Parts: sequence; structure tokens; C-alpha cells
Amino acid sequence: MHLDNFDFPFQPSVERTKIEHLAICKFIRRHENVLSFGPPELIKIHLDASLGVRAIELGFSVSCYTVEELLLQLKRRADRPVSKQRGRAYVKNALVVVDELGYQVLDRHETHLFFQFISARYMKGSTIITTNRSVKEWVQIFAADEMATTAILDRLFHKAHIFNIDGQSYRLKDFNEMIQATKKENI
Repeated sequence: MHLDNFDFPFQPSVERTKIEHLAICKFIRRHENVLSFGPPELIKIHLDASLGVRAIELGFSVSCYTVEELLLQLKRRADRPVSKQRGRAYVKNALVVVDELGYQVLDRHETHLFFQFISARYMKGSTIITTNRSVKEWVQIFAADEMATTAILDRLFHKAHIFNIDGQSYRLKDFNEMIQATKKENI
């Protein structure tokens, strides 16, 4: 995935100049985060993975996880605080991309581990998160724990770049065009 093949005209809610500015990767040097909000199927991960690819091209260490994969890693080492796991990619890499926040509700233990992950990276590394849930719904995602949710949001939103992506499903673009063409033929 590269920014060169992202269909900006199809997703007009994505500010191309803002993405191109992030592609310089100064946000990584400044330990800033990127949060992409929007309904499923808007290929938010394409943008975020493209920033990850660009970061690798510029020499930064990058790892990418779904929330489920990240939690699996965190649970394997739950006997040690995440901040003490310095050798792990999710702690040490300059950029960590986390996809699919909101597809599953985390239990209290998972919420605590996710908080530790965010805290360990706070002001030490950049994190990109894609989510299909609005901030108002994050308390539901994080085991209805308002304090943990507030702490997570506080760390993520401090020095963050926010994208609210809205529009049609890119994955269904060809299908929708085919349906429109079929309708025109039948008229």
C-alpha cells in the first residue's frame, strides 16, 4: 500500500495535503499520533499502512497489528508491565499501526493491557490507530471503564492528527459501478 495508489478523488473527506504532510514523517520524530475514524470499508488502513510504508522507506522502525493481534502479544507477556518490555516491537518501534479498534469489546484485563501499551508509547513513539467507532463509543469498547478510557484518550489525543473519513465503501466501488451500469442498461 502506497499513497501513490490511494484514490483521493473517491474519498474527498481525506485531505490530501494533510496526508502528504504526514508522509514526510516529522510526526514520528515528534512522537505524535494519528487517529483515523470512520465507518467500516472506507480503507482507513490503506492510508495508515501507506504512512507506515513511507516511514520504513525513510528508515523508521514500524510494526502493524490488528487490535486482536496486539492483545494476543500483550497477553502472552502479561506477567511483565508493558513499559518493561523494551525489546518488543510494539514498545520499541518508532511507529506502531493498530487497526480495527472497535470491532470487539475489550474486557477489563484487555483494557488494562491496552492502556499499558498506550502509556508505554506515550511521548516515546508514534501510534496510528484506525477505528470504526466515534470517541463517544470508546467507553463501550474499553469494558465500560470511564477512567481507563479517559486515560487512553488523554495520551492518544495529546499531539495527535485526527482524520474523520466519510464516504462510500472503496471495496464496493466496482460493485456499485456495475449496479449503476446495469440499471442504465435496463432503462
